[in-house]
Amino acid sequence: LLDLYCVLHFEPFAALLIGDGVVITFTLMVSRQVWFQRLLGVFVPLVFLTCGVGHLLEGMSYWKLTYPVNVPWTMVTADIGFAILVNAVRFPAFLRGQDVLMELAQAREEAAAKQNFFRDVLLSVTEGRLHLCASPSELPALLPLIAGPLPITGETLPSVRHQAAAAAETRQFPPDALDRLSTAVGEAAMNAVVHGGGGEAAIRADDDAVQVWISDHGTGIALSQLPRATLEMGYSTKDSLGHGFWLMLRSADAVSLLTSASGTTVVLMVNRG
Repeated sequence: LLDLYCVLHFEPFAALLIGDGVVITFTLMVSRQVWFQRLLGVFVPLVFLTCGVGHLLEGMSYWKLTYPVNVPWTMVTADIGFAILVNAVRFPAFLRGQDVLMELAQAREEAAAKQNFFRDVLLSVTEGRLHLCASPSELPALLPLIAGPLPITGETLPSVRHQAAAAAETRQFPPDALDRLSTAVGEAAMNAVVHGGGGEAAIRADDDAVQVWISDHGTGIALSQLPRATLEMGYSTKDSLGHGFWLMLRSADAVSLLTSASGTTVVLMVNRG
């Protein structure tokens, strides 16, 4: 717009001197700013289009009527070319988007390192009971299916707990293991109702253990809240007692947790012996 204004109001030499002088000065001032370099990278395809059209119009410049269009366009290509020249050392990286990719990779590495740290700490302080999983492949191996999928709502909570206890009773679990299983399943199912709006349960078992899978489609547990949510009795992000994980970890022999913005899966394991 500045170039067009100069062309329409000044003689050619003055238009070139004022228009390009202002833009080049501005470019020198901001060329090392990250936002300007990224903006330049975004417009790289337009650079070549602008240069090509500029040369076409330059060839038509013998016709006086094309002057108001040709000259500003040519000035713009010169300005962009100067901006690229000033950033020539870094420009190839912008052309390939390397800086953005490097930042994304670094952010992923930092998130993975933080999750691994939390996983190791939680595993240690719970004496190997709580396993924080980063993906479904890290969840426990599936035992044979006994019942499910079972819907989890406020009304079906007793039924889910009863079916889990029945699977353990059939395998002659001692009373203590039956009580621990019922407590853990009840708390996990209640968490799914309170924090995930309900979910699904699957009961799996073999001769030595009962495995209960409980999943919901809530918003998950934020990484920053995991230590308190899983270890602190009474802590809750909802208006509830907040004893869920605290009781689960004291009732089940193992608890596996996979949580993300798309939902949470809890796998409870209670052994017969």
